Amino acid sequence: MNFWERGDNGYEASNKQNTDAQTNWQDRINEYAGKSQDELMHELLSTATRMRGDGSLKSADLDAFYSRVSGFLNEEQKARMRALIDMLKR
Repeated sequence: MNFWERGDNGYEASNKQNTDAQTNWQDRINEYAGKSQDELMHELLSTATRMRGDGSLKSADLDAFYSRVSGFLNEEQKARMRALIDMLKR
C-alpha cells in the first residue's frame, strides 16, 4: 500500500491486511504439508492442466520463475525443478 491509498486509518488497515495475508499463506502451507509426494504431483498436474486450458500457464512464466528461485536451490533441487518445469511445459 502506498501513501495515497492509506486513508484515515490506513496503517491499522495495512497491518490487518498483512496479518490476514500471512494467515492465508500459513493455511495454504499447512494444507499441503500433510500431503504425500504423489498427492502433491497430482495437484500440480491438475492445476497445470486447468491453467493451460484457460491460457494462464505460459512457458515464459515458468522459465522466469525458475530464474528467480534457482539461486536458492542446490544442484539436485535445480535439476528436479528444471524437470518439473519441462514436464509442465508439455
